[in-house]
Amino acid sequence: MPIHIVDSHEFYEMYRGDKDFRLGIELCRDPDNRYSAMVPDLASPADRTFFHTDRFPRNQLPKLPDNFKVHYMKSRLVYFSKGNLSLGGFFQFSGAYPSLIKRLKPDLIFENPYTTLTPRSYLTYFAAWGNRIPMVYVDPGDIPPKGAVKNVLARLERPIIKNARHIIVYNEMGKERFTREYGFPVENISVVPKPVDVTKFIPGKGREENRIKLNVGDRFVVAYIGRLSNNKGAAHLLKAANIIKEAGLAERYFFIFAGGNIIKKDADDIRAMNEKFGLDNVHFTGHVTNSEIAGYQAAADLIVYPDVTNLPGFSSVLAESMAMGKAILIGIKGFEMATPLTHMHDSIIISARDADAIAENIQMLEADIILREKLEENARKYAEERMSWNVQVKIYKEIFQRAIER
Repeated sequence: MPIHIVDSHEFYEMYRGDKDFRLGIELCRDPDNRYSAMVPDLASPADRTFFHTDRFPRNQLPKLPDNFKVHYMKSRLVYFSKGNLSLGGFFQFSGAYPSLIKRLKPDLIFENPYTTLTPRSYLTYFAAWGNRIPMVYVDPGDIPPKGAVKNVLARLERPIIKNARHIIVYNEMGKERFTREYGFPVENISVVPKPVDVTKFIPGKGREENRIKLNVGDRFVVAYIGRLSNNKGAAHLLKAANIIKEAGLAERYFFIFAGGNIIKKDADDIRAMNEKFGLDNVHFTGHVTNSEIAGYQAAADLIVYPDVTNLPGFSSVLAESMAMGKAILIGIKGFEMATPLTHMHDSIIISARDADAIAENIQMLEADIILREKLEENARKYAEERMSWNVQVKIYKEIFQRAIER
């Protein structure tokens, strides 16, 4: 059955990935399908930082098939917390959105917000309800704030969720939230892990050349991949590097912090801490492109995510680390349902922000090659079997067809 899908994603994370574009490209391999991406004409604050433009970075788009159309909408940025952009302290409003939906007359709207609740989600709700168009909603994996704020958000979110034909979540935690808080039918919720290009992120690819560029020799390379943001715990890996230095073992390790920042002070604080510790085996990359980040991951023996509890979720970069078959040390204890990782099977799970545990497990994994190889193999296997695009596009298409037929 040919379908026309409108994707209303705002591409907030375009600087890190292109999941929605890739999904459209894959679906449009069937020439009978049509896919329309509705994009604000203004760049998000994150994209402005990385692309140095206040307009949507059109030159970053991949080559699109003829049955894939991009519609640019006049939009406005509204800030409610400029000091908290890394957690989504803004929203983007496009008044032309409802009329464009009415003109396109899609079979289905694919609502993919960049955070738990956005004004655009409400525009989608009214457009879907008013035009009787089914909507599939993707949960970004955020956990709403607790207390009074959460209660207000829940009341606002409820009609949007209730109007969805189907919900896609990246993890079991999201599924449990929608069934518990809204009584959403469990049979209409699908847990679909983050998609990743397993033909791009390949174990061993680029390892030696990138290690040569970094001049790491035979040292054990530990990488932090992501923004130098306080809520991701980068400082605690730096503290672990200092613990290892004070133990007289610094010459055996090399630490990479690969990624830029949205809030300048966060990065400045990390760099100042490094100067205080006097670590000469630490390399800060600053902002790098997605392909460059793949190179730093390739060079690494271990990738550390010090804090994935604030906010807990399944990030694109974690999916890439799994696809590359990397040993992963992740601070997510207490929120394990946020990712598909299993302790001692494809990762080592510890409490968030525990520098002593990070230092201890870095040394343990350097010494235990057999365990490290087991973690690497199982992470890659999961990515191939559950996260690759050739698997995921079939799942998404089936969900879309089912939502339309219902």
